[in-house]
Amino acid sequence: MLQVIVFAETIAFNNENQQQLLNSQRYFIFWQNNKCQLCADKLQQLEQFMSDKNETIVSVNCDDNKQFCDDTGVAGFPGVAVMRLNQVVAQIDFKSLHQLTQFYADTLKKFIDESNTFETMSDALTAYADNDFYILIRGKKYVQQAQFFEATIQVAYVPSPKKSQLFLIYKQLKLEYDPKLFESVVDFVFYFGSPWFRKYNIENISSSPNANNISMYVFLREVNHLQDIKMLTVFFEALQLNQIRISNESVYADLMQLSSFKFGYVDTQENVNLIDPFHFTRHMRGPTFVNVFHSQNCYLFRQTNPNLNHSQIQFVVNKNGSGVISADFYIPGIVDELVSFIQQVNNAGSCIPMQKGTDIEGDGYIPLKDGMITLILRLIDEIVFDFGNKTWDLRLIYIAGSLVVLMVGIVAIGLKLN
Repeated sequence: MLQVIVFAETIAFNNENQQQLLNSQRYFIFWQNNKCQLCADKLQQLEQFMSDKNETIVSVNCDDNKQFCDDTGVAGFPGVAVMRLNQVVAQIDFKSLHQLTQFYADTLKKFIDESNTFETMSDALTAYADNDFYILIRGKKYVQQAQFFEATIQVAYVPSPKKSQLFLIYKQLKLEYDPKLFESVVDFVFYFGSPWFRKYNIENISSSPNANNISMYVFLREVNHLQDIKMLTVFFEALQLNQIRISNESVYADLMQLSSFKFGYVDTQENVNLIDPFHFTRHMRGPTFVNVFHSQNCYLFRQTNPNLNHSQIQFVVNKNGSGVISADFYIPGIVDELVSFIQQVNNAGSCIPMQKGTDIEGDGYIPLKDGMITLILRLIDEIVFDFGNKTWDLRLIYIAGSLVVLMVGIVAIGLKLN
């Protein structure tokens, strides 16, 4: 297991030596103006680590090698397709890391062999919409900023490589071709479809047959911020352990203010599943917050305040001691309350009512039995979301059945409370 170190790879392919640069055994660190303090602190450790693994690093000071940096597109990214990878690695073994880097190299080779460089992201999407996976790349003008390691990473996991889905994500991530964004938030997006999981024999994110209805966005900001939080097991562990972990509450709250992305938060002491059989996010509209936490048979399903512009239905379901809370949100103030509440649940290991007078108000969590709540939620799913697809006789059966189950549920709750 590694401590927190910097692992950087830059591969460019708009020069004559593009095949040489694609060698997955070589990792490039580009830096400029002697301002790469991160390099000074970590480069020796990284070089030793790679040497022990028979890997090599090429460290390039762009002040002394300006032509090389210009040729590879690092200095300014002059309208060419360049992949730049910058990740801080926390407690991840080299085998997993190598799998990812090999994937990057393989995909880039596919990208180069089958494509021309793209002037716009729309061109890239059009070319890769029907492939097993694609890489969407956008750069910053680091010559002006002189800080190569201020990188943004976005990872998107979507069901299948269909053009409509890709363009939907393209729109959701606000990647419209806008010169103002060129120096703003987006560096690149990876698409990991199920073919990638099969290729590398990595278990899919969930054993649920509906797992592919879930989208994950992992947003990691500039390195200085990442050094402080030291929690970057997020996406890597999700691939192998079927879970997402963000163990720093302040980071979690900060990230959640970016309302276009999905995140998971979980107590690092617990081992919970991100996805449950109800695949709630299939029904969400707009940016969706999915939160995973541990509790003891605690459930909530209720209508949220419509004035808050959230989902009409919000509920938590227990599955083997884990829970999922789903809500659309656009108001950052909700984040702190949710984090605080979830922390209380995790610490106490039992049901704790929500506090009144907050952005999210409710009567609290009601303990119920698994079978009852499962049936109720299945009926909610069928009636609310699939009702329009049913024939009238089935609709009447569902309505009658739901009324019976709800009445039994009310009686069960009454008996439990008494």
